[in-house]
Amino acid sequence: MSSAPAQPLPDGPRDVGPFRVGEVVGGAYEIKRVLGVGGMAVVYEARDAILLRLVAIKAPLFSAFAGHLRNEAQALAAIRNPAFVTVHHVGRHEGVEFMVMERLFGETLESRIDDARARGKQFSVEEVLDLLIPITDALSAAHAAGVAQRD
Repeated sequence: MSSAPAQPLPDGPRDVGPFRVGEVVGGAYEIKRVLGVGGMAVVYEARDAILLRLVAIKAPLFSAFAGHLRNEAQALAAIRNPAFVTVHHVGRHEGVEFMVMERLFGETLESRIDDARARGKQFSVEEVLDLLIPITDALSAAHAAGVAQRD
């Protein structure tokens, strides 16, 4: 949904983008750390003090990208597929738009490919199908919702 994939950062608190580690955003979300930074936005891990769970918060790096963030949230909310994150909330904190999403854990496709290469392994046909079928299902769900994936 964004123009550039987020680049993961090493574990640990960092101050990147509009919010700071320890800051409470939207009255309920305490910023814990930066998860990644892309060309237009930063994604934070935060603790939802009301529902007592970890969430991901995405905020634009520059105010000019605020409209893109709201459009992304609306597009994600229109898609019903387990491959897409659930948007919990869209808000504004001290003039900065933000989107609260479910916090996912796992590995990226890129890291799976890199790991296989590092071990000198190739994916079997079954492994490739196990990866590609959910991806095509997700793209089909996005298309059915009228959303074009540009990444």
